[in-house]
Amino acid sequence: MEQLTEHNGGHGGKLTQQQLDLMLRKLDRLPTPTSVASAVIKAAAGVGQPVRASAMDKLAAMLAADPAMTAGLLKMANTLVPGSAQTAPQAIDKLGDEQLRSAVLSQKILIARDEIADSGLDLPAFLRHCIATAIAAEMVADRLDADIDTQQAFTCGLLHDIGKPVLALLLPKSYCRALSLAKQGHRGLTDVERKIIGLDHTVVGRRLAERWRLGQAIEQAIWMHHQPPQSIPDTLAHRALIEVVCLANMLAKRTEADSGNDYNQARREGQLAERLGLSGVDVERVLAALTEATEQRSNLLGLGSASQSQSHRQALRTANDSLGELVDELRRVNRNLVGKAEAFRSLQQMALDLPAAATVADALVGIANSAAEAIGLSEINAQCVVAYSMGLQDEDALVLRMDYDGQCHWNTIPTLNSLLSSGQPDRTNLPPEALQALLNSADQTDRRILQADYHHEPLLRAGVWAGGLLIPSDKTREAGTQTTLQIEALCEAMSIVLAAVQQRNEAVGLSEQLTMSAQSLSQAQQALLATQLQSAATEMASGAAHEINTPLAVISGRAQLMLNRATNEQDRRTWQLIADQAQHVSDLVSQLLESAQPGLPKPADMDAGQILHRAVDAFRNSDHPQAESANVDIDVTDQLPAAWVDGDQICTAVAALVANAAAATPVDGTVHMAAKPGDPSGMVLLTVSDDGHGMDAEMLEKAFVPFFSAQQAGRRPGLGLPTARRLIEANGGSIRLDSRPNRGTTVFVLLPVAR
Repeated sequence: MEQLTEHNGGHGGKLTQQQLDLMLRKLDRLPTPTSVASAVIKAAAGVGQPVRASAMDKLAAMLAADPAMTAGLLKMANTLVPGSAQTAPQAIDKLGDEQLRSAVLSQKILIARDEIADSGLDLPAFLRHCIATAIAAEMVADRLDADIDTQQAFTCGLLHDIGKPVLALLLPKSYCRALSLAKQGHRGLTDVERKIIGLDHTVVGRRLAERWRLGQAIEQAIWMHHQPPQSIPDTLAHRALIEVVCLANMLAKRTEADSGNDYNQARREGQLAERLGLSGVDVERVLAALTEATEQRSNLLGLGSASQSQSHRQALRTANDSLGELVDELRRVNRNLVGKAEAFRSLQQMALDLPAAATVADALVGIANSAAEAIGLSEINAQCVVAYSMGLQDEDALVLRMDYDGQCHWNTIPTLNSLLSSGQPDRTNLPPEALQALLNSADQTDRRILQADYHHEPLLRAGVWAGGLLIPSDKTREAGTQTTLQIEALCEAMSIVLAAVQQRNEAVGLSEQLTMSAQSLSQAQQALLATQLQSAATEMASGAAHEINTPLAVISGRAQLMLNRATNEQDRRTWQLIADQAQHVSDLVSQLLESAQPGLPKPADMDAGQILHRAVDAFRNSDHPQAESANVDIDVTDQLPAAWVDGDQICTAVAALVANAAAATPVDGTVHMAAKPGDPSGMVLLTVSDDGHGMDAEMLEKAFVPFFSAQQAGRRPGLGLPTARRLIEANGGSIRLDSRPNRGTTVFVLLPVAR
């Protein structure tokens, strides 16, 4: 495999689609854990000659359970016959036993995990999740009335997250940062990937599946498996299969040790199950069988055993011995193919044969190859051909220089569009500055090329400059020669091909942007609903304050009057009780009004540690039952930036969070508070955690509803979280809960920093 180099991007440090396409061109294999690779290589080496059916069946089962090797098998099979394989068993049948065994022994379909060591991706854990999702998808598909192939559902589930190891290989440092921020728990992984890298793993996985020709069903499952149920169009050919993979992904996460209890995910899970026609009993049966089935499949791959480099080296030595036998056979086959290859060389002069998923880079390689063969590049003068594509939308122009020996050098030119804006599309002579940029940008460390030695041929798309070709001048100097006529005719065909690929890439980019916009729209709709509910609560609180406080004042006043007139102890107790309860109702109305209509914040620089300590002091001075006895631990990262908030409001909000945590914490437990850096946009993250009873999905969904309380005995009013949320959001921050039954609750609060 070619060396992969981390790219910082050309637009704000983020990866563009064009750069992704170039990087995917170099990617021919995906990583798998070393222990898995060793087990598979040993199995392949042990098959022997002649092939034993039982050993081959075990090898096939192992290959079909690993996403990296399954993707590699599908790529090989569909390269031979496009569209011939949609599942691992189909690919294995298409390749045959000997070709399959050769691919494993020569490691053509897998690479060692060491190449992603710096990415932070836990490859064994990733593989277990993929296996669990695949098994869950197979089980769900088997319970549906819809006509969904269970093996196809298994394959789609196995490959749904294939974009993650791709990013780990291509951009290990950036992806390590994204994983680290996502693990802090205050932002979803796809959101962080788009913020840091520019594209998330669903888009990257889809582009790889498209390039490797894995099939439309797999492409859509990879691309859409994080979409909300209502955002999956009914017109999609594989909509039901996508929904099966979405549900399977959620069920697999529920079996993992570090799974949270996100009520949004629980709601989406219920919606998907309902759309698919599954009952709650069906879902629970799948969950009940999933853990054991995942463990069995993981043990088959050797995930349960430690990865030992010595074992892997021994497996490779065994594989090399077995490969020797295959190489001898391949030499005999190759001698027969040499004669046939000569017959196909003439086909290189025909129209470019690009795949349906061709990128602009693919088109430029085909254009450069065709031009180089047509004119015959000279080794004596170290001649080359330069093909380029104008920038699409806001991307840079893409430039390829192909040397006489076939070596390709790539680069991008951000200013090419502006350099050519004043020129006429039918000109064969470029502006000098544009010509210089094209000739000397493809490899800046190499020799500089003289402008006078090259001739330019524009590639036009409906009169618009789509790209162009630079070829040695001595090949076109004699006007009217056969070579010149051939180049002119070739450029017409090249223009059509390049224009078609550009248009397709524009459409693909637009569809991916629409998909990400759909996710953003869904989040915006949820935020709008929350705002509307809060507005209704505000109106209700205002009305309650007006309509309830007036009669309460009358009741309280009369109760006080009757208390003063009471002649015996029993009457005095009765009237005192009425007065106390009237005051209690008045206090509740005042709290609700304060929660719904907090005052305008007066932001100033606030030290994060000071916020936590002030909140604890406020809690200690409150009437909370655990105010004096609760254990509170505070951890503040050094050199944190100051938060730009209203100190009184935020301390009130955090004190309410501490009160909730203390109420949920056992007698000997501790409330943990921390302040540390937030997400990449520059925020301060505060966390309040307890090790109490936690909350289930239903309780989480109602946590911010006024007057809701999970406590049955000695319950408090249930206004702490709603009030905290309003105060935090009024100060430009956000709040999120992460809880699981019997494992405690953590509250994440993001606050803006001082600018």
